[in-house]
Amino acid sequence: MYAIAVAFVCIVGGVYSLFMLRDSYKYWTEHRGGGKRVAPTHRPRRAGQTSSYDWWCQAIVGVLFLAVAARMLATSWQDLRQFADNLGPPEAFSRAVEVPGMLPVPRFSVLRDINRPGRPIWCVNLSNLPATDSDVRALTNEGTEIEALILNRTDVTDESLTQIRPLTRLNSLSLATTLITDSGCKAIAQIASLNELDISDTAVTDEGLACLPQLPHLTHLNLDATRITDAGCKHLAQIATLERLSLGNTEISDAGIKYLSGLPNLRQLKLTGTRITDSSAKLLQKLCRLEHLSISGSNLTRQGLQHLENALPNLHFLRTD
Repeated sequence: MYAIAVAFVCIVGGVYSLFMLRDSYKYWTEHRGGGKRVAPTHRPRRAGQTSSYDWWCQAIVGVLFLAVAARMLATSWQDLRQFADNLGPPEAFSRAVEVPGMLPVPRFSVLRDINRPGRPIWCVNLSNLPATDSDVRALTNEGTEIEALILNRTDVTDESLTQIRPLTRLNSLSLATTLITDSGCKAIAQIASLNELDISDTAVTDEGLACLPQLPHLTHLNLDATRITDAGCKHLAQIATLERLSLGNTEISDAGIKYLSGLPNLRQLKLTGTRITDSSAKLLQKLCRLEHLSISGSNLTRQGLQHLENALPNLHFLRTD
């Protein structure tokens, strides 16, 4: 899109330059000997002083504009061709993979990553569907290439999590508003490839968090509306790879922030609806890489917020309402 926009601007500039070139050349050829100055319909930049030098300058500018436009259009066309080739045939988008015993709805589409031509990516989204453990079992038996699995607001339980262990390429798992418990977290901890995990609005407690430090590549973790307390933050502090952590609407207080302040790579932190106070503001200052902080609905005062803004040089988003 950027290349096309640049090409459009260059085409307009090139056409205008060539139009002015024609006008300037006509003016120059008609009046170069007689000294008579008659203004053209579109007067050149320096009226009455047009010379062969001005003619050649405008010619060069016009040609350069059109050359850049042609280059941008060629680049855009090549990118579109490559993107289309990597996506594969059109039927790949509309085809539903039939899995025996599974819900009679489209399951997943085969897509190809533009950065990894030839290798399929499987993304499965069953959110808001009456999916159960048997559906997940049938799914995992057929799709070992799955990298993203979204089961938000379904009827899956801890049993289904034991079925997804064969998904060795799974890096994103979303289980928001499901029936999983601490037992399910033990199964999740066995998925070593996991990068992103969403278990918000579930019955997970501090006991379930004790298993999560076993995930060596976990960077995104959503624990909103769970039953965790300050004790659970002690387990979270052991996940040094965390970059995004969401603890909204939990029982976290200043005591829990004391543990979280040691996370070296944390960039985004959500603490909306928690019980933190200005004491946490002093602890959060240790998160020097923090860029995004949401603390609406907490007990921080204006003074505490001011300390945070002054102490965190990389903070560019602070939500307080």
